[in-house]
Amino acid sequence: MYHFKEVILQNGPHKRKSLVIEFDDPNMRIIGEFLMADAPLLGGQVLQEIDQVLAKEKTTITSNGNRCSLKIANPTSTMTDLLEGMNSVEVYPSYDIDTEELRELIVIWFQKLKEFNENQ
Repeated sequence: MYHFKEVILQNGPHKRKSLVIEFDDPNMRIIGEFLMADAPLLGGQVLQEIDQVLAKEKTTITSNGNRCSLKIANPTSTMTDLLEGMNSVEVYPSYDIDTEELRELIVIWFQKLKEFNENQ
């Protein structure tokens, strides 16, 4: 379904390692972009929002990051690329994902990122 790998980013003489997640299903690339770019910016807030919807405290919550818009609903959430309409960037199609599965992926990503950063 997915795998993690380390990549080296280089800008001139400066190099640094980064962790990436890649999905076997190319339609899920927007989920990877969300995990790598927006989930860390939103921190625990996105998990709290998902929990509120799963607990039926709220019916839907929309959250926006730098790359993605996330409409959290129960049982399915929708991820949309905010870069749609930009010519210089590859735009990924929207993707519907089971909300509990999305929550699990966020928790796994945060744990892998924490382990990666501790080993740097």
